[in-house]
Amino acid sequence: MILTLVLLGFSFSLCLWFGLYLIARTHNTTHNADTTNKHLIYTGLGLVSFAVYIAAITLGQQSDNLFLERLRWALTFLPAIFWSGTLIELLADTHQQKKLLQRVWNYSIAPLSILFFITSLSTSFLVSTTASLNFGLYLFTLLAVLPMLVAYILLVKQQFSSREADKRTPLALLLVITLFFSISVGVLLIPALVSTTVGILMLGFDLIVLAFCIAYLDAFDQGEKWLPDIIRSGVATSILCIIFGVQILMVIGIEGGTPTARPSMIFLYFSSLALATLIQGFHRFWQEGLDKLVFAQQPKVLQSRQELRAASSAVLRAKDLVDFDAMPADE
Repeated sequence: MILTLVLLGFSFSLCLWFGLYLIARTHNTTHNADTTNKHLIYTGLGLVSFAVYIAAITLGQQSDNLFLERLRWALTFLPAIFWSGTLIELLADTHQQKKLLQRVWNYSIAPLSILFFITSLSTSFLVSTTASLNFGLYLFTLLAVLPMLVAYILLVKQQFSSREADKRTPLALLLVITLFFSISVGVLLIPALVSTTVGILMLGFDLIVLAFCIAYLDAFDQGEKWLPDIIRSGVATSILCIIFGVQILMVIGIEGGTPTARPSMIFLYFSSLALATLIQGFHRFWQEGLDKLVFAQQPKVLQSRQELRAASSAVLRAKDLVDFDAMPADE
């Protein structure tokens, strides 16, 4: 029981941390106003939704709550839906079908996904009161897989027709891992093949590798380093999660995991890991908000601290060729 919780807690924290990291990166990087960061946002939301899925399925295994079972199945499809949006955004801006696919995703796929998700939680659209799967499962699967397949085919065609050799290798890796992602979705949808824990670890691994590819591609496009910032953020999150999580695991081990106490303790376990990850993932936003509250009457102090935070963040991401001492102050 404890070992399983450790593995699931690790996957939960890893997916949640990287998802929040990618979302926060949209604020830290220097994309211009005409270039959106939707590929980072969609990938981050896919990881966050999978993290919630891990918590929901772990809680559902310890109780017969129908809502948790419905939540588990509804969350299964969200990573694939968000990932289809990511693949569409990765198409070149000059691609003829990109704007059309973006409109289809924004005005058809996303609204239908929200409708299916809400319906799945409140009705027997996916799971009936007898915990059996319904026809809605196939509709949701089609909605999640079809746009991802279309975008994948277009990306493959773009990859082989591209003349820029320096962009082929990372994009080729991205496309290969997408195949593994699709396979893992099938594994989760057919739980008879492997255990739930193994399926979660497989899909979580695929999602993390995909997210690393996205982070690398974005840093490459921005002319930035990516490993130092990720490593620092990951180490800090790991320390916080260990501090928060070990205490609860010790309590679960001492109490022996009684059936009455286990669901509440598991909820506390995952919520503590989520809180630790949120604190680290958005520490810059917490600092900015606190500074605005405390130094509202001291604008010079507030501006100086903002500039120092920006410089501190830029040092981790800037390549060694950047000379900050010779750079103009405005830049």
